[in-house]
Formats: sequence, structure tokens, C-alpha cells
Amino acid sequence: MSAARAPGGAMELAETMSSMGSLYLDQGKADSALVLQQGALHILDSMGLDSLPRARILGNLGYAHYWLGQPDKAISYYDAALVSLGP
Repeated sequence: MSAARAPGGAMELAETMSSMGSLYLDQGKADSALVLQQGALHILDSMGLDSLPRARILGNLGYAHYWLGQPDKAISYYDAALVSLGP
């Protein structure tokens, strides 16, 4: 967490949390994956970033919801990922 407070560290923390969430999803631990992905998104949102890492995290959240059998939420996150990329 101290590294996240360093300049540029928050982005690295968010991307690491998202990667960890993807690994949890691969292990079938969708609830844990959601916690990490949502935390990563919260970090990027607090920074006010619309970026490629944010789009990846939104896509990962969509996939986690798909795993949980929540297609409406999955589509919502996938749509948000596309919107965040711009035209």
C-alpha cells in the first residue's frame, strides 16, 4: 500500500489488483475476483482516469459477472468499457 502512495503507484496498484482478480476468476473464485476488480476500478475512478487500464478492468468485471450468471451486469460493464475507450 505504501507503494501505491508514491507518484504513479496508484495506477500500478490498480492494475495489479485487476490481474489478481483475473487469477482468482481462473480459479473459480468469482466473488474474490469481483472484490479485487471493483477495488481496482475505485482506485482509477478516484484518480479520474478514463484509460486503457480502466477499460481492461471494466471488461474483467464484465467477465466476472458473466461467470456468476449475471449477463445483464456483464453487458453493462462491457458497454462501459467500450464507452471509456471513446469513438
